[in-house]
Amino acid sequence: MKKINISLILGSLLLLILLSIALFPNLFSDSNPYSMTLVHTYMDENNELVIMTPPFEPSENYVLGSDEVGRDIWSLVVYGTRLTLVLALSITILRFLLALPLGMAGGMGSRFSKSLIDQFNIVLTTIPPLLIGILFLKMNFFTSLYKIQSIFVFAITLTLIGWARIGNMVLVSSSRIMEETFILSEKAIGKRKLSIAIKNVLPHILPEIVVLFFMEIARVLTLMMQLGIFGIFVGNIRIISNSGSFGYAYYNLPYEPEWSGLLGATKEFIRSAPWVVFTSAMFFVISVLAFNLFGEGLRIELQKKNSRFISNVKSLFSKNIETTKDQRITFGISILLGIFMLVSIIFNIAKSDYTYTEVNQSGYNYENVIVGSNESLNVANIIGEFFSSIDVKSLGKDYYQIFDGIDKIYFSGSSIALDNKSLQFGKDIIFKTGFIGENHYEIMDITEEFYDVNNVDIHDKLLYVDSDVITMKAIENNIEYFVDKGAKGIVTTSEDIVSTVAENKPYYLIILEDSYKDLLQDREASIELNLVSEKYDRQGKNVIGYIEGNDPILSKKLIVVGMDYGFVNQENSYEILNFYFSMIKTLKENEDVLKKSIIFVFYPDEVEGVEYFSDHQLSPQKNVMMYLDMTGIESGRFDKIKFSDELSPITRYYGFTFANQFTNKMDSIISDERITVNSNNSYLYLNNGMTTLLFETEGNEKYSIHEFGEIFTNLIIDNAH
Repeated sequence: MKKINISLILGSLLLLILLSIALFPNLFSDSNPYSMTLVHTYMDENNELVIMTPPFEPSENYVLGSDEVGRDIWSLVVYGTRLTLVLALSITILRFLLALPLGMAGGMGSRFSKSLIDQFNIVLTTIPPLLIGILFLKMNFFTSLYKIQSIFVFAITLTLIGWARIGNMVLVSSSRIMEETFILSEKAIGKRKLSIAIKNVLPHILPEIVVLFFMEIARVLTLMMQLGIFGIFVGNIRIISNSGSFGYAYYNLPYEPEWSGLLGATKEFIRSAPWVVFTSAMFFVISVLAFNLFGEGLRIELQKKNSRFISNVKSLFSKNIETTKDQRITFGISILLGIFMLVSIIFNIAKSDYTYTEVNQSGYNYENVIVGSNESLNVANIIGEFFSSIDVKSLGKDYYQIFDGIDKIYFSGSSIALDNKSLQFGKDIIFKTGFIGENHYEIMDITEEFYDVNNVDIHDKLLYVDSDVITMKAIENNIEYFVDKGAKGIVTTSEDIVSTVAENKPYYLIILEDSYKDLLQDREASIELNLVSEKYDRQGKNVIGYIEGNDPILSKKLIVVGMDYGFVNQENSYEILNFYFSMIKTLKENEDVLKKSIIFVFYPDEVEGVEYFSDHQLSPQKNVMMYLDMTGIESGRFDKIKFSDELSPITRYYGFTFANQFTNKMDSIISDERITVNSNNSYLYLNNGMTTLLFETEGNEKYSIHEFGEIFTNLIIDNAH
């Protein structure tokens, strides 16, 4: 009676399940492993409010409970299967890539290879590999690395501390084969060592290598579990747990879903929340058991007298093509399938499944879209029609949030001259406030007398103030004081000269490019102004669309995306609108995977529009998880993306997580220069408490904005999942 190989069958079944979870995690969990919930509230049977903080117990919403920041444990272990197994497999492959050639060379007489293996084994016998891993990977530099860098360092370290043991086993097996009679015969006929290694030694030791390979994966997983207990895992972030006169105390939180990270970061909950620890430990035990059972099953099969595996392997390396053709084809297909599965796992780690759809709205192309102008109202209608065409919902009765009280002017067809030197509007000079007309003014430097002008005749003069000495905020706050004393306004300088619209006030606030500072400091400087302007005092329109999430609970959570459709001196402005439309259409096409809801807000002006939206919210503020401020996108092409997460502190876990994912995915295109936070771009954070991330384009040559849009849109989808 034929004996059933239980180990092989059970091991194969467990590996098949693990591989299925790794390749298709969305079939086993529909929760986002990155999503955090810091507070959970509900009304109990006595109609009393209950407030809970994580870790949450297993429930309908959390099948296996949550971790300490409210992430679903089941989704963490399911999505962590891929990264954990790929990491273990990569380390094992790297170990064999080192051990196999060096071990065979040592067994065939290479003194260098044998000495190298011996020296490594001496060190690793004296100092346990676990201790070496802890001492090295626990260094602050390595604990602060992100996913890709962390995986690389982790894999290299665990490879170096484990390859020599395998190398020694290969060396012993190769030495035994080299003593066989048929090897002496091969040497006698003058066969080269490389040929002997490939055609004689490798086929004989390959069955042992195959068994050893699967056993080694189990050993690597065990080592990863042990390191995890000591808080060593890939893709972590450092959280300040305590601060005082002696410095900061940190603890590591696993940022990426990965079993050892979950096990190590939550081991302190062994008593209060045991489900957190036991779930990851259980998956480790199952995977170690699966690879050990599979390896043991292979060993049993290979030890059978009638096993065909060894003869088939040997025939693969023989010269008899006719007798080994079928075996060669079978072996080749097996190798290709193995490579395909490995590449599929790695590819799925790096790339999202969502297709970015570009929209072409080239028929629209206004160069200037000033709030309150006919162009602005026309663009608002274009956006509303686009929302309607792709079935984006409105939050109110329609897409428009209308506001009055606009008092803006835009200078066009104007001539300006400083000491007879002609200045170009928007390049050399801008007006924050001003009034139309033809005038000639003397410029007086009052930087030193800024806080005391009682003894200075400033009547009918423009006052120069050095912005390197007096802050721009102080200049703007004091301008009306100087005007009340007879001045016509203030002139200053800045490195950042951009086109803008001006407020309609009865004085000037003029900013020139920094290179004109020497002229302005001249006591006899003067300026000729011939200003022609258009005044807009009509309505402004915020345009607001809404994609509702498909989860009955999470759909109440909101991601708000803010965009600006007010363009000043902007050529090809349709490219920016196309980018916004492409992002929205892609999100709409993938709404079936969106659990959280997304609100899109188009502002005609990033000051009045933002303030009106802030003061007239159409959705509960408490439900907004994150505000993505994209009003700084100013060109269809860019060289770098400027970014700021200053308004998304670590206490706001959702925005903090998004910021980390963004910097991890787009590190190569993020500018070293951070966005300066001011009263305008922080308005929703300061007045409504919205966690805010700021984005701006820098330059206009290297990349298409759609290259940024594809990654950015997929990132939104992942976080709304």
